[in-house]
Amino acid sequence: MARTAEAAKLLVKAGADKEAKDSLWQTPLHLTVMSGHLDVAKLLIEAGANKDANYKGGLTPLHSATRRGHLDIAKLLVEAGADMEAKGGRSGQTPLHWATGRGHLDIMEFLVEAGAHKEAKDDNGQTPLHYAIVAKDIYTEPTGLYPAAGRRHLNVAKLLIKSGADKEAKDRAGRALLHWAARHGHLEMATLLVEVGAHKEAKDGNGWTPRHLAAKYGHFDIAKFLEEHLTPSHHLLALPSLYT
Repeated sequence: MARTAEAAKLLVKAGADKEAKDSLWQTPLHLTVMSGHLDVAKLLIEAGANKDANYKGGLTPLHSATRRGHLDIAKLLVEAGADMEAKGGRSGQTPLHWATGRGHLDIMEFLVEAGAHKEAKDDNGQTPLHYAIVAKDIYTEPTGLYPAAGRRHLNVAKLLIKSGADKEAKDRAGRALLHWAARHGHLEMATLLVEVGAHKEAKDGNGWTPRHLAAKYGHFDIAKFLEEHLTPSHHLLALPSLYT
Protein backbone atom coordinates (compact mmCIF):
# COMPACT_ATOMS: atom_id res chain seq x y z
CA MET A 1 0.00 0.00 0.00
CA ALA A 2 2.79 2.44 0.93
CA ARG A 3 4.62 1.67 -2.31
CA THR A 4 1.44 2.27 -4.30
CA ALA A 5 0.93 5.66 -2.66
CA GLU A 6 4.56 6.62 -3.21
CA ALA A 7 4.42 5.61 -6.87
CA ALA A 8 1.23 7.61 -7.36
CA LYS A 9 2.82 10.61 -5.69
CA LEU A 10 5.80 10.47 -8.02
CA LEU A 11 3.57 10.16 -11.09
CA VAL A 12 1.41 13.11 -10.07
CA LYS A 13 4.50 15.18 -9.33
CA ALA A 14 5.88 14.27 -12.75
CA GLY A 15 2.74 15.62 -14.40
CA ALA A 16 0.82 12.41 -15.12
CA ASP A 17 -2.72 13.01 -16.41
CA LYS A 18 -5.04 12.67 -13.41
CA GLU A 19 -8.07 12.46 -15.72
CA ALA A 20 -6.78 9.85 -18.15
CA LYS A 21 -9.47 7.29 -18.96
CA ASP A 22 -9.26 3.62 -19.83
CA SER A 23 -11.52 1.76 -22.27
CA LEU A 24 -14.37 1.89 -19.74
CA TRP A 25 -13.86 5.63 -19.17
CA GLN A 26 -12.53 5.00 -15.69
CA THR A 27 -10.15 7.60 -14.29
CA PRO A 28 -7.29 6.87 -11.87
CA LEU A 29 -9.60 8.00 -9.04
CA HIS A 30 -12.26 5.46 -10.03
CA LEU A 31 -9.72 2.64 -10.03
CA THR A 32 -8.18 3.80 -6.77
CA VAL A 33 -11.56 3.91 -5.05
CA MET A 34 -12.52 0.45 -6.28
CA SER A 35 -9.23 -0.92 -4.96
CA GLY A 36 -9.77 0.71 -1.58
CA HIS A 37 -6.54 2.74 -1.57
CA LEU A 38 -7.46 5.58 0.79
CA ASP A 39 -4.04 7.27 0.74
CA VAL A 40 -3.91 7.32 -3.05
CA ALA A 41 -7.48 8.60 -3.27
CA LYS A 42 -6.57 11.41 -0.87
CA LEU A 43 -3.49 12.22 -2.93
CA LEU A 44 -5.47 12.40 -6.18
CA ILE A 45 -8.19 14.57 -4.67
CA GLU A 46 -5.65 16.96 -3.17
CA ALA A 47 -4.00 17.13 -6.59
CA GLY A 48 -7.31 18.24 -8.12
CA ALA A 49 -8.73 15.03 -9.58
CA ASN A 50 -12.38 15.28 -10.65
CA LYS A 51 -14.41 13.85 -7.77
CA ASP A 52 -17.50 13.43 -9.97
CA ALA A 53 -15.92 11.98 -13.10
CA ASN A 54 -18.33 9.66 -14.92
CA TYR A 55 -17.77 6.25 -16.39
CA LYS A 56 -19.93 3.39 -17.54
CA GLY A 57 -23.31 5.09 -17.61
CA GLY A 58 -22.66 7.98 -15.28
CA LEU A 59 -21.04 6.18 -12.36
CA THR A 60 -18.88 8.37 -10.13
CA PRO A 61 -16.14 7.46 -7.65
CA LEU A 62 -18.72 7.80 -4.86
CA HIS A 63 -20.91 5.17 -6.53
CA SER A 64 -17.89 2.85 -6.58
CA ALA A 65 -17.05 3.52 -2.93
CA THR A 66 -20.60 2.79 -1.78
CA ARG A 67 -20.90 -0.38 -3.82
CA ARG A 68 -17.56 -1.74 -2.62
CA GLY A 69 -18.25 -0.84 1.00
CA HIS A 70 -15.33 1.58 1.43
CA LEU A 71 -16.71 3.84 4.17
CA ASP A 72 -13.47 5.75 4.72
CA ILE A 73 -13.21 6.63 1.04
CA ALA A 74 -16.91 7.52 0.84
CA LYS A 75 -16.36 9.95 3.72
CA LEU A 76 -13.29 11.40 2.01
CA LEU A 77 -15.22 12.00 -1.22
CA VAL A 78 -18.27 13.54 0.45
CA GLU A 79 -16.15 15.78 2.66
CA ALA A 80 -14.29 16.89 -0.47
CA GLY A 81 -17.59 17.89 -2.09
CA ALA A 82 -18.55 14.86 -4.18
CA ASP A 83 -22.14 14.91 -5.43
CA MET A 84 -24.26 12.61 -3.24
CA GLU A 85 -27.20 12.85 -5.66
CA ALA A 86 -25.32 11.90 -8.82
CA LYS A 87 -27.23 9.27 -10.80
CA GLY A 88 -25.65 6.44 -12.73
CA GLY A 89 -25.92 2.79 -13.64
CA ARG A 90 -28.59 1.02 -15.64
CA SER A 91 -31.47 2.69 -13.84
CA GLY A 92 -30.09 6.00 -12.65
CA GLN A 93 -29.29 5.15 -9.04
CA THR A 94 -27.77 7.49 -6.47
CA PRO A 95 -24.95 6.36 -4.17
CA LEU A 96 -27.59 5.84 -1.45
CA HIS A 97 -29.43 3.35 -3.68
CA TRP A 98 -26.17 1.45 -4.06
CA ALA A 99 -25.38 1.46 -0.35
CA THR A 100 -28.82 0.14 0.59
CA GLY A 101 -28.94 -2.38 -2.25
CA ARG A 102 -25.66 -3.86 -1.08
CA GLY A 103 -26.58 -3.76 2.60
CA HIS A 104 -23.78 -1.42 3.68
CA LEU A 105 -25.40 -0.11 6.85
CA ASP A 106 -22.46 2.06 7.90
CA ILE A 107 -22.24 3.84 4.55
CA MET A 108 -26.00 4.24 4.32
CA GLU A 109 -26.08 5.78 7.80
CA PHE A 110 -23.24 8.14 6.91
CA LEU A 111 -24.90 9.29 3.68
CA VAL A 112 -28.24 9.90 5.39
CA GLU A 113 -26.57 11.90 8.16
CA ALA A 114 -24.63 13.85 5.53
CA GLY A 115 -27.91 14.86 3.90
CA ALA A 116 -28.41 12.40 1.05
CA HIS A 117 -31.97 12.43 -0.30
CA LYS A 118 -33.77 9.43 1.25
CA GLU A 119 -36.63 9.61 -1.27
CA ALA A 120 -34.48 9.85 -4.41
CA LYS A 121 -36.02 7.74 -7.19
CA ASP A 122 -34.26 5.80 -9.89
CA ASP A 123 -35.59 5.58 -13.45
CA ASN A 124 -38.12 2.97 -12.31
CA GLY A 125 -39.42 5.16 -9.51
CA GLN A 126 -37.76 3.09 -6.79
CA THR A 127 -36.33 4.68 -3.65
CA PRO A 128 -33.37 3.44 -1.60
CA LEU A 129 -35.88 1.74 0.71
CA HIS A 130 -37.17 -0.31 -2.24
CA TYR A 131 -33.60 -1.50 -2.76
CA ALA A 132 -33.28 -2.53 0.88
CA ILE A 133 -36.54 -4.47 0.67
CA VAL A 134 -35.47 -6.62 -2.27
CA ALA A 135 -31.70 -6.54 -1.60
CA LYS A 136 -31.18 -5.42 -5.16
CA ASP A 137 -27.74 -5.58 -6.68
CA ILE A 138 -27.40 -2.73 -9.17
CA TYR A 139 -25.37 -4.82 -11.62
CA THR A 140 -28.05 -7.48 -11.99
CA GLU A 141 -31.77 -7.77 -12.48
CA PRO A 142 -33.76 -8.13 -9.24
CA THR A 143 -33.99 -11.87 -8.61
CA GLY A 144 -34.96 -11.76 -4.96
CA LEU A 145 -33.03 -11.60 -1.75
CA TYR A 146 -29.47 -12.66 -1.15
CA PRO A 147 -30.00 -15.37 1.50
CA ALA A 148 -26.89 -14.41 3.45
CA ALA A 149 -27.72 -10.72 3.35
CA GLY A 150 -31.31 -10.87 4.62
CA ARG A 151 -30.57 -9.74 8.17
CA ARG A 152 -28.23 -7.01 7.00
CA HIS A 153 -30.84 -5.54 4.67
CA LEU A 154 -33.51 -5.76 7.35
CA ASN A 155 -31.35 -3.56 9.57
CA VAL A 156 -30.82 -1.16 6.67
CA ALA A 157 -34.58 -0.92 6.14
CA LYS A 158 -35.16 -0.32 9.86
CA LEU A 159 -32.66 2.51 9.92
CA LEU A 160 -34.08 4.12 6.79
CA ILE A 161 -37.60 4.02 8.20
CA LYS A 162 -36.38 5.37 11.53
CA SER A 163 -34.70 8.24 9.70
CA GLY A 164 -38.00 9.15 8.05
CA ALA A 165 -38.02 7.30 4.74
CA ASP A 166 -41.49 7.03 3.20
CA LYS A 167 -42.88 3.56 3.95
CA GLU A 168 -45.60 4.05 1.31
CA ALA A 169 -43.29 5.04 -1.55
CA LYS A 170 -44.43 3.56 -4.87
CA ASP A 171 -42.47 2.80 -8.01
CA ARG A 172 -43.57 3.45 -11.59
CA ALA A 173 -45.69 0.29 -11.55
CA GLY A 174 -47.53 1.56 -8.49
CA ARG A 175 -45.98 -1.04 -6.21
CA ALA A 176 -45.37 0.01 -2.64
CA LEU A 177 -42.68 -1.42 -0.39
CA LEU A 178 -45.03 -4.02 1.07
CA HIS A 179 -45.83 -5.21 -2.45
CA TRP A 180 -42.12 -5.86 -3.01
CA ALA A 181 -41.62 -7.65 0.30
CA ALA A 182 -44.62 -9.87 -0.48
CA ARG A 183 -43.55 -10.47 -4.08
CA HIS A 184 -40.08 -11.62 -3.05
CA GLY A 185 -41.13 -13.70 -0.06
CA HIS A 186 -39.48 -11.67 2.68
CA LEU A 187 -41.66 -12.28 5.74
CA GLU A 188 -39.44 -10.30 8.12
CA MET A 189 -39.56 -7.26 5.85
CA ALA A 190 -43.33 -7.59 5.51
CA THR A 191 -43.64 -7.86 9.29
CA LEU A 192 -41.50 -4.74 9.76
CA LEU A 193 -43.58 -2.74 7.30
CA VAL A 194 -46.86 -3.81 8.89
CA GLU A 195 -45.51 -2.95 12.35
CA VAL A 196 -44.67 0.60 11.23
CA GLY A 197 -48.12 1.06 9.72
CA ALA A 198 -47.70 0.36 6.00
CA HIS A 199 -51.00 0.14 4.11
CA LYS A 200 -51.71 -3.60 3.93
CA GLU A 201 -54.29 -3.39 1.13
CA ALA A 202 -52.60 -0.82 -1.10
CA LYS A 203 -53.16 -1.55 -4.79
CA ASP A 204 -50.52 -1.40 -7.49
CA GLY A 205 -51.10 -0.27 -11.07
CA ASN A 206 -52.82 -3.57 -11.87
CA GLY A 207 -55.07 -3.49 -8.83
CA TRP A 208 -53.05 -6.11 -6.94
CA THR A 209 -52.56 -5.89 -3.18
CA PRO A 210 -49.47 -7.23 -1.37
CA ARG A 211 -51.57 -10.21 -0.26
CA HIS A 212 -52.50 -11.01 -3.86
CA LEU A 213 -48.85 -10.91 -4.93
CA ALA A 214 -47.76 -13.10 -2.03
CA ALA A 215 -50.33 -15.73 -2.99
CA LYS A 216 -49.57 -15.46 -6.71
CA TYR A 217 -45.88 -16.17 -6.18
CA GLY A 218 -46.40 -18.94 -3.66
CA HIS A 219 -45.43 -17.08 -0.50
CA PHE A 220 -48.37 -18.38 1.48
CA ASP A 221 -46.82 -17.60 4.86
CA ILE A 222 -46.86 -13.92 3.95
CA ALA A 223 -50.35 -14.14 2.47
CA LYS A 224 -51.64 -15.66 5.71
CA PHE A 225 -49.76 -13.13 7.82
CA LEU A 226 -51.25 -10.25 5.88
CA GLU A 227 -54.76 -11.69 6.06
CA GLU A 228 -54.43 -12.11 9.82
CA HIS A 229 -53.65 -8.40 10.08
CA LEU A 230 -56.51 -7.17 7.91
CA THR A 231 -59.28 -4.99 9.29
CA PRO A 232 -62.69 -6.73 9.54
CA SER A 233 -63.95 -5.06 6.36
CA HIS A 234 -60.97 -6.29 4.36
CA HIS A 235 -61.54 -9.88 5.44
CA LEU A 236 -64.46 -9.94 3.01
CA LEU A 237 -61.87 -9.75 0.24
CA ALA A 238 -59.68 -12.57 1.55
CA LEU A 239 -58.65 -15.34 -0.83
CA PRO A 240 -58.46 -18.47 1.37
CA SER A 241 -58.42 -20.84 -1.60
CA LEU A 242 -55.09 -19.38 -2.72
CA TYR A 243 -53.18 -20.23 0.43
CA THR A 244 -54.78 -23.25 2.02
